[in-house]
Amino acid sequence: MITTMESVGIDLGDSVSVSTTLSPDGDVKDVFDFPTNEEGYRAFAERVPKDARIGFEATGMAYPVYRRLRELGYEDVTVAHPKELKWITKSKKKNDRVDSLKIAKLLMVGMLPESHLLSREGQIRRDLLVQRVRLGAEIGSMKASIIGYLKREGVYGSLPPGSDNFSALRRRAIRSLSFGDDRDLVIGMMIDGQA
Repeated sequence: MITTMESVGIDLGDSVSVSTTLSPDGDVKDVFDFPTNEEGYRAFAERVPKDARIGFEATGMAYPVYRRLRELGYEDVTVAHPKELKWITKSKKKNDRVDSLKIAKLLMVGMLPESHLLSREGQIRRDLLVQRVRLGAEIGSMKASIIGYLKREGVYGSLPPGSDNFSALRRRAIRSLSFGDDRDLVIGMMIDGQA
């Protein structure tokens, strides 16, 4: 794949990233560090033309960097799939400058394995789903702990019959249990924690 545009590889960091720009014939044109903040993005925009092809690995910083570069007018931004990129870029010599150069070279020859980034709405939907699943698992774990505690204390059998351990009737029965000692505090905290 022959390109007439510059190819820019970025090794993303949490606070500082490294950018390598290759000319269309593959020569290193520029290498520089820039902070991943507004000042850094301005410095990046001053050194990298808007028609450059830009690539970087999908990390925790990929979404904010991708969004900011798009806002700055960069249209050709490729986010590399981290697992597929690992086997390509394996080497004994690993550092941020070497990695940004490798990404730029792979981008230039069309071999940067692309990853899909979700839209902001897609991210929010995914995050909500993940939190829901996590909360469901935590609630399930807490309910199992409560049942285990009640069985250990020998009072589980005194609960009203039913297939749902946490029906309204059974929850009221659990809340009304009284041991007359600090176990009341324990069961109260367990119930309040799962509610």
